[in-house]
Order: sequence, then structure tokens, then C-alpha cells
Amino acid sequence: MIELKTSRIGETFAPFAFTIEKGKVKELAAAIGDNHPSYETGEHMPPTIATVIDLWGGQVSYGQLLGLNLKKVLYGEQTYEYIKNIRVGDEITVTTAIVDVQSKKAMDIYKVKREYKNQYGELTMVGYTSIIERH
Repeated sequence: MIELKTSRIGETFAPFAFTIEKGKVKELAAAIGDNHPSYETGEHMPPTIATVIDLWGGQVSYGQLLGLNLKKVLYGEQTYEYIKNIRVGDEITVTTAIVDVQSKKAMDIYKVKREYKNQYGELTMVGYTSIIERH
């Protein structure tokens, strides 16, 4: 069974795009309780802006995207590598790929990589997420 799952390494998914809106930045800042003035103006982004991009742009959870049993899915960890500033008005295109699958005890762990590029094709951020499916 693990061979079938590891054969998914390298699998990619249809890209999606999201335009950074000032209102969404303000909503995120309010949701995380950080009222930094530069978030209010849109000059800077809260560090978890990728969550907004993923939820509003992708509109599909990782579990759904991977075709997992949602009743058995846990969200593992998430890390970001920040490469270039994202600004209000930027159109961010996101590509997604499975970079690793491991089976441990009673679970499968999928590591997913997302690359976030602006309208100029410049890489702005890379995100890694671990999604766990319990057996």
C-alpha cells in the first residue's frame, strides 16, 4: 500500500490565483489580533497571508485536494520561506506539489509544497504543509 502512496510524490495540481485585497489583509490582521499600522495600510502583510491566499484562492482544503478521507485528516505543521514582499494588488499564482509521503504506525503523512509567484513570475514565498491521514 505504501508503494501506491509514495508513487504520488511529484504529483502536481492545477494552479490557482488570488489578488491581494486590502480588505482581506485587514481581516486577517483583526483575526490574529495584530493591529500593526503597516497591515492597515497594506504596506506589509501579516506573516500568515498565505493562509488567506490558500483559503480564498484555492477554495479547497488540503485533505480534499489530496483526495483523503476527511474524517481521518489532521493538519500537521506549516512553514513558510519568505523570498520577496507581497503587496496589496499583487496577483499571486500558486502551484502545489506532493514532495513526500511517509507511512508511520497508523498514519500516512503527506508533505505538500506550494510556491507563490507574483504577476511578474517572481517567487515570493514557498510553503510546506504536512497533512496526516489516520488509518
